Amino acid sequence: MVVEYVLVPSIAGEHDVQAISAALGALPGVLLVTVSLIDRRVRVEHTGHISIDALVRALGAAGYTQVPVLA
Repeated sequence: MVVEYVLVPSIAGEHDVQAISAALGALPGVLLVTVSLIDRRVRVEHTGHISIDALVRALGAAGYTQVPVLA
């Protein structure tokens, strides 16, 4: 299992939590998506068969741009 973190500064409420969870959760290999409204950080657990670029692209397709990857 691999864990990635991204920052989504435009998260504003539960709608965003649901949209982000759905966008990332639909990707093959994603096991769990956890979205924090407090620090606007998204934690993604996956099998390792998906790149961080694919996660960022999925967020962009859902309308979330300017998404920095956190180490």
